[in-house]
Amino acid sequence: MIRSLLVLILVVLSASCTHSRALRIEQQLQRFEAAAGEPVASFHYFGFNSWTPLGKDHLAVWTRPNEAWLIKVNGVCLDLDFAQQIGLTSSLSRVYARFDNVLVDNARCRIESIRPVDVKALRELQREARRNAIEVQDSGKPHSEMPDQAQ
Repeated sequence: MIRSLLVLILVVLSASCTHSRALRIEQQLQRFEAAAGEPVASFHYFGFNSWTPLGKDHLAVWTRPNEAWLIKVNGVCLDLDFAQQIGLTSSLSRVYARFDNVLVDNARCRIESIRPVDVKALRELQREARRNAIEVQDSGKPHSEMPDQAQ
């Protein structure tokens, strides 16, 4: 009986964490989409500094500290949101939409679209999101009252 209860508690906690993570990723994707420009055919590619998974069909690739690209893959790219590393195919030092792929484990996920990210705008959106999160946390805490002053 106790074992069943513990298993149930672990399942509920795991589902809660998974939902919370999915919500954070969805919000992060919304910020990237808000800061992204119109789709482009390709971008110069000499490697990337880092990447950010944004669900099963989006990721951001940082080619320089102030240069990022929002990439949407065609369909769902399994394990993209949990991959430890990725790769990109390229041709003549360029990554092309509808031609090149994101490599995840043994899968090749065709790039559907590429959008340049306005990194300054993205950072401002991220700062605003952090400020809003702090405000929400603070609104749940009782404010300390000033002690009565003796007359």
